[in-house]
Amino acid sequence: EALILPADLGSLEQAASIPEQAHAAFGRLDGLINNAGIAPMLPIEAHTPELLDEIYRINTLAPAILIASAWPMLAEQAKQTAGQTAEQAHSTPAPSPVIVNISSMATVDPFPGFFGYASSKAALNLMAKSCALEGEPLGVRAFAVAPGAVETGLLRSILSTEQLPHSACLAPADVAKVVVECVLGQRDKDNGSTILVPSPY
Repeated sequence: EALILPADLGSLEQAASIPEQAHAAFGRLDGLINNAGIAPMLPIEAHTPELLDEIYRINTLAPAILIASAWPMLAEQAKQTAGQTAEQAHSTPAPSPVIVNISSMATVDPFPGFFGYASSKAALNLMAKSCALEGEPLGVRAFAVAPGAVETGLLRSILSTEQLPHSACLAPADVAKVVVECVLGQRDKDNGSTILVPSPY
């Protein structure tokens, strides 16, 4: 069962409405995965005010607004999850609600040309830490997952296979595996941390 909500995350009003729409449809909110982004690769002087506004609006402000909008619902779900007995949870307590921000290895080792992208994604690392600290007494967990180059259409829009071969890239499933581990509680020792997922080169 799925609900698809087409939205332009460049519109902060649309971003703010997504958690409530999901909650209205399913009656609960267990997690938020911030995975949208844009990554123009340009020299610093080519980062115009309009481009920087777009980069930060989508990569930084939209996730921040999604988190703030989802927070009361995640906290409420955490309270309900904590109230479950082992019997109610089929002997395996459900993981508490979680936020996972898809960051980037560029936040610690940026490619030349990633002035705007890397700095906008770096904020997601600190958001995860802040959310984990504030979420601890509530039962809300948070992580940043920072992959290297991932074989996606976005990557190929800025780098050719001659510049970066397939063999030097992660598969999307490699990143998804780490995200799922965070959601299922298998990475709780990393709560609040930025989990680096380097490319295989």
